[in-house]
Amino acid sequence: MVRKTAVVLGLLLLLGGAVLADDSGTAARRARNSITIEIAPAAAGLFFTGISHLHYFSADDAHEPAFAFGTAVQYERELTARLSAAGRFAYGIFGEDWSVSVEAHGRFYPRGMLRDAVFFSLMVGYAAVFTDLFAPAHESPVGFLKYGGRVGVRNDFGNPRGFVMEVAAGINGGIGPRYRSNIFFFGPIFIDPLINLAVRGMHVSGPRLSVNVGWRF
Repeated sequence: MVRKTAVVLGLLLLLGGAVLADDSGTAARRARNSITIEIAPAAAGLFFTGISHLHYFSADDAHEPAFAFGTAVQYERELTARLSAAGRFAYGIFGEDWSVSVEAHGRFYPRGMLRDAVFFSLMVGYAAVFTDLFAPAHESPVGFLKYGGRVGVRNDFGNPRGFVMEVAAGINGGIGPRYRSNIFFFGPIFIDPLINLAVRGMHVSGPRLSVNVGWRF
């Protein structure tokens, strides 16, 4: 009786191990999604806000303190071992101007989506910038077509599910209206480029550094 019981228990353990192994493999295959939140613009914006408030309280002739903040939410779906597609929604505010944008990303992982995976990303998107600087020629919001590319590293701390972190650097471009002042001579040479650089650089185009944290599932 004892021998039969031991045999039955052994068979049950073997079957249970096989089922768990199959479930683990299924979970590993299904953990192809990730949601991340970008924290670099938020940190930079809060730092700028703090400096602005310090200057406001320490200077007698200072203007009202400015507020800056930005963040983004991204969903990524693994298509193959080396390719993925991602959608990103971003929000940013700088002073009295703010913007929202949607982006589509295509990623290539040369070594596959490993724990420390290098990736190359291409992006196309659209940004709506809410500003009065382009009025009256262009009413708010002002629309821009965005495009760009990035190189980054993705760290996957979970297997198959868990915490993920990625750091990427790249550059964005933008197609859209430009600010043109009515000031003779100095406008096109100095004022116009500075305002276009400020609006586009904060909300649309220019060098970009992103730090994302999130969860893979």
